[in-house]
Amino acid sequence: MRTLALLFVTACASTDPRLDARVHQLEAEVAAMRAAPAPARAHDGACAATEDVTVPRETMFDAVVPVHASQTSLRDGDSIVIDEVRGTSPSLAVNGLYRVSGHYTLASADEASLSFTVRATRPGDGCTRNDRDGHMRVRRGSGTFALTGRIAYEGEPSVSLFRVHDGVTTRADEIGVVYLGHVRDAK
Repeated sequence: MRTLALLFVTACASTDPRLDARVHQLEAEVAAMRAAPAPARAHDGACAATEDVTVPRETMFDAVVPVHASQTSLRDGDSIVIDEVRGTSPSLAVNGLYRVSGHYTLASADEASLSFTVRATRPGDGCTRNDRDGHMRVRRGSGTFALTGRIAYEGEPSVSLFRVHDGVTTRADEIGVVYLGHVRDAK
């Protein structure tokens, strides 16, 4: 389809030198994109570092963190409602510690993992460890949750439902998500 469109544009461009120059520029850009290496992703094992997101048990989540669902993608019958976010500071920030609580309904699967995660926005970020309190297994039906974690890098914090399976869990396993906003590194 792209080739057909490019041929059409090229045919039209042959009558106008400006269009012809633009087509050549676009062809060069496409060739450069195809030649560029793919960005590093967490599931490729290509992270620059694996971040420890442990939250000490004695952490005091003194600050209420105002959030709004910036984007939601859930299957019919599934729901994730964020009742409260509390943290060590009053805003979502890199290196902040947070407890996200709410309630869920799982209708699209018999079982899933409910997780507080961050979708990395920079290549090389995205690998974490020690997030035992950042996820929980849930079964079909409704319930409440309280998940804790540290935001280790710039990205989009979310509460997500993931398919349960053996091995590494990636965004491809996600069956539903509610994003809490966007976090930029303060560097």
